[in-house]
Amino acid sequence: MTSIAETSRDRSTMSEPAALSREDQYAQRVALFYRETVRPQMDGTVGDVRPEWAIDAETGKYLYDLTRELKPRVSIEVGLCQAASAMHFLSAIAANGSGFHMAIDPFQDQFFQDQGLTTINRLGLAPWFTLLRSRSATALSMLHSAGMTADLMFIDGDHRFDAVFTDYYFADKLLRVGGYLIFDEGGYECPTERIVAFVTTNMPNYERLASPTRLYVFRKTGPDEREFGDSFNF
Repeated sequence: MTSIAETSRDRSTMSEPAALSREDQYAQRVALFYRETVRPQMDGTVGDVRPEWAIDAETGKYLYDLTRELKPRVSIEVGLCQAASAMHFLSAIAANGSGFHMAIDPFQDQFFQDQGLTTINRLGLAPWFTLLRSRSATALSMLHSAGMTADLMFIDGDHRFDAVFTDYYFADKLLRVGGYLIFDEGGYECPTERIVAFVTTNMPNYERLASPTRLYVFRKTGPDEREFGDSFNF
């Protein structure tokens, strides 16, 4: 994977007193992120960023709390963009003191001038983070072939139907039983709901959970025991 993986080596951190609790450190990161990263990007200073692309702080807190509780060894995110969701995942992993988070984004430099990666470095979260600069279908299939498993999969990349479904297909292969699968609608009029309907209707080994409005959250309760050639419905 070394040909497509980039582990950030910038270990610069925020200036924060050692006395701050883990939750206070998280609150400080959130305040800094939404003030200095999201707002300027919404104003059009970085790439073609739309306001709805960055998850709000309340939704991010849900991801943070879930990650704190789950304590994933490995979490994987499709689509880094501004690092809004990654910041919450990584803050929880840093507070847990173990695990790492991987993001897949082939357009981080082309469309976002590496702002997501820069933000992760600036917030002191680089030690727990790896960026794969590859299309998700390629990266996820390679990770699966390499025998990797994940405890949490977050899908928020290409929002076209075939791309979302492909991301789901490989996410299911990587996700361990008991792990969490999360789709982000991202404010688009996009086909994610149809993929969610497929999982809800046809995959009895996934349990849908209550979640913030823009997220669809599932827990994988068991292996896929469908028969070869089983039909499906939307």
